[in-house]
Amino acid sequence: MADPAPSALALARLRALGGTPAETSAAVSTAARAAGREVVLAAGSGGQVALLTWPADIDLAEQSDHALWTTPPTALQLTFAACVRLCWEDPHLHPHPGRAVPPERVFALLARVNARPAADEAIPIFDNAPKRSLAWLGRTGWVDQDDTGVRFGARVATLHDDEVAALRRVYEAMPEPEEAADE
Repeated sequence: MADPAPSALALARLRALGGTPAETSAAVSTAARAAGREVVLAAGSGGQVALLTWPADIDLAEQSDHALWTTPPTALQLTFAACVRLCWEDPHLHPHPGRAVPPERVFALLARVNARPAADEAIPIFDNAPKRSLAWLGRTGWVDQDDTGVRFGARVATLHDDEVAALRRVYEAMPEPEEAADE
C-alpha cells in the first residue's frame, strides 16, 4: 500500500482539528476543494492559521442528515457558549476579537449553568470537561488563550453575518455573568 500524499495527511489533520498553523500548501487547498471544503487563512495569536471551512453557499442545517456535520458534545457547546457570553464586548457588532477573560470566569459561568435548581450540587456531566473543551477550542481556532486570558480565535473572525446572528442568540440565552472582582 502506498503512503498517503502529504496533502492528504495535511487535509486529514485539518479535518480532525479544524485548523492548523498556516504552513499549508496549494495541494492541501486543492484537496480540500475536491472534498467540498475550503481552506482560509486567518490571523491567530501565534501567526496565521489555516482553517478548514465549509463554502459560504452550503446550508449545514440541510446537510445534517448527510454526515457533513456532527453536533459537538454538550460540554464543548456549553464551554463555547460561556466564551461567547464573556468575550463578546458588544453583541451589536461582530464578536472578533473580543475581550480577554480569565479562564476561571469561563469555568465559573459554566458552574452556574450546570447547577441544579433545587440543590447546590452540580450535575456531574463535566468533571474536567471544561478544561478539555477550552483546550480543544484553542487547538481548533475558536478561541485563543494566553497570559491575558481567553478571547475569540481566528475561526470566529471568519464567521458570516448569519453565523454571527446565531451566536448572538447564544449570547442572549446564556445567563448574565457575575462581575469579576477586578472589573
